This record gives sequence, structure tokens and C-alpha cells, in this order.
Amino acid sequence: MVGMIAAAAGGTLLAACWLSVARAVFTQGQEPPRAARWSIRLTAGALTPVAVRLGAARRERLLALCAPLALFLMFAAWFTGGTTGFVLLAVAAEVIRPEAGDIGAMLAFELAGPARLYAIAAAVSGALLVGVFAVYVARIAAAHGRREALVARLSAHAREPSDAERVIATYVRSDSRAQLDTWYGEWAAWLSDVRCTHGGHPSLVYFRSSGPLSWLEAAVIALDAAALVEATAPDWAPPNTQVLLETGAGCLQRIAAGMGIAVPRSVVSLHGREQRGFADTIETTLFAGLPVARTERLAWEVFQQERTRYAPYAAAVAARLQYGPDAGGTAAVITAEQSGGR
Repeated sequence: MVGMIAAAAGGTLLAACWLSVARAVFTQGQEPPRAARWSIRLTAGALTPVAVRLGAARRERLLALCAPLALFLMFAAWFTGGTTGFVLLAVAAEVIRPEAGDIGAMLAFELAGPARLYAIAAAVSGALLVGVFAVYVARIAAAHGRREALVARLSAHAREPSDAERVIATYVRSDSRAQLDTWYGEWAAWLSDVRCTHGGHPSLVYFRSSGPLSWLEAAVIALDAAALVEATAPDWAPPNTQVLLETGAGCLQRIAAGMGIAVPRSVVSLHGREQRGFADTIETTLFAGLPVARTERLAWEVFQQERTRYAPYAAAVAARLQYGPDAGGTAAVITAEQSGGR
């Protein structure tokens, strides 16, 4: 009876371990395995309460450890699960006794006969796991590099969401509607990649941005640039404008949901634009030469219809990750009455 239980437990543990490995490494954009979700939740849950009590520099260094530690915690769970599975199978086959001495001797290749075969199988499984984990880490690093490359380019001429007008003006003044469309297309592809990689690999969300502009701020700047054009000059808006807005809203909503963040739908979003009046925005775009076709009030309403689909989600994720001015404390999702943002 004990042997049957040990065999069932060992086989189940091995199957669960390698199924988790396969889902984490070989699936893209799908629901991540529990090991990936819980490893980052445990590390972030342990480090964030400590980090918020530290100064800015130390807080960043500590938070930067969340994602790497989560990856190695996940590897440790896989390795321990696989090794334990073979030990249980060896116990079920009665080649070793369920004692620490026998288990240690088997794993150290000190036992001959069938016990050594189980030890070899466990070693081969462990070696394969190390190789697969190396591939997994390389994919994570590549996805992080892709995310940060476009953010670094944007940071050369934008630092905060209110700089979206400056981005629009750069293209409008040079009469480069086609180039603006290309730029929108690049950001739509970037957001699609972020949705796929960060949704499938939760630890990627916790990898810190490499520059002063966070990837969440960069996403909001790009989406604001599209939303402003759509709100003020819909007939002039390039074809990729709506593609970018739909892709970005879906991306940020999925990331927030994956982190367990519930964001109430707001009527107005001023996240990052608290100091920028919409009248000034209209004036800037008009001065740049954008063919504004809507009244200020109607443009404001359309802009908020778009912005409330992505900016509150980005702000909520940023607060959880301790980005922005609320880092080091409890950051609330900002909501405002319509009259406050005009």
C-alpha cells in the first residue's frame, strides 16, 4: 500500500514538474503555470514591504532583485520536485528505504544496482532542467531587452505623459504623417510583444526599467499621442492610430489582471497629466499644424473615452511596482471629476 502511494505521488510529482516546465518555457502568450505566478508573488510579497521603508536608491536595488530571485525560486521548485519524484519512485520500487541516509546515499551514487539507475535518471532530469532553464532565462533576457530598447529611444525626447504633445508636434511640423503612422505601428508591435511575453512570463513585469523613463510611462506616452490625434483630428489620424489604442488598452488591462489588480472604470483619467490643461494641449497641437477638426469639449470627451481604457491600468501597475512619485508609500489610483481636468 505504501509503495503504491509512493509510486502515485512520485509519478504525479514528476508529471506536474515537467508539465510546469513545458508550459513556462515552450508556451508563449498563454496562461503561465502556477510556479511562475507564485514564485514572483512570494518574492515581491517578501521584498516590497521592506523596500518601501528604504531610500530611493536602496529601494531600487532591492526591488531589482524580485524578478531574478523569483526565477531561481521557480527553478528550485522544479529541481526539488523532479528529484523528489525519482526518490519516491525508488522508495515505491523498494530499492531504498524511506530514510535520509538511504536517500542521500542514492543521490550521491553510493548505492549500486537499481538504486543507481534511479540516481542516474534523477541526474539526467536535473541536467535537462538546467539546460531548459538556461534557455528560459535567455528568452526572458531577450524579451526584457526588446522592451527597453524602444523605451530608450523614446526617452530621448519624452520624459512624462504630458510630453505626448511634443511627440505629435515633431511629426506634424515635418509634415510626416506616414512616419507618424510607422511610429504608431512600431509601438503597436511593441505592446503586442509586451502583452504576449509579460502575460506568459509574470516575472518580466517586475524587471526594472533600465533608464529614468519606465516602460509603463513610455506606453502611456505612446498611447496618449495616438489618443490625442484621434480625439482632435480623426480624419487626419494615420491608419495605425486605432490599432495602437486597441493593442495598448488590451495589453495594460491584461497585465493588471494578471497581477490581481482590479481597476474601477473611471470617467476621467489625469494620471501623469495633472499639471497639463487640455486647452494648452489643443493650443500646442494647433501651433504644430495638426488639422484640429473637433471643438475642445468634444475632443476632451473623446480623449477621455480612450484614455480611461489604459492610463488607470498603467498607473495601478506602476503603483504596485513602486514606480513614480508614489514610490515608497501606498499609491492610490487617481480619479478626478471631468471639471478638474479641463
